[in-house]
Amino acid sequence: YVLHHFDLDAKLELISGFFQSRLAGEGLVAVGDISFPTRRAREEAREALGGAWEDDEYYWAADETKVTFAEAGLNTEYVQVSSYGGVYTIKQA
Repeated sequence: YVLHHFDLDAKLELISGFFQSRLAGEGLVAVGDISFPTRRAREEAREALGGAWEDDEYYWAADETKVTFAEAGLNTEYVQVSSYGGVYTIKQA
C-alpha cells in the first residue's frame, strides 16, 4: 500500500526488479493499493473528491497498468475490492 507514491514507469521498474532479483520461475507479486479499474473511473473519483484528492500521488488504473506491464513481459490480473482499492497479481509472461 505504498506504490501509489510512484508513477507508472517507476512502478514497472520496481516490480520488474522483484522478478529479476528476488523471484524465481513461477513467482508472483501481489499488490494491494489505491486503484481504479479504468482511467475514467480514476478521473471520476478525482472529480468527486475535489480538494481531498492527493495531486502528488499516482493512483493506479488497471487498464493502463495491464497494457504497460504487458509490453514489459508481465501478465497482470486485477480485482477491485473497494470503491478506491484493488489487488493486482503480476506474473512473468
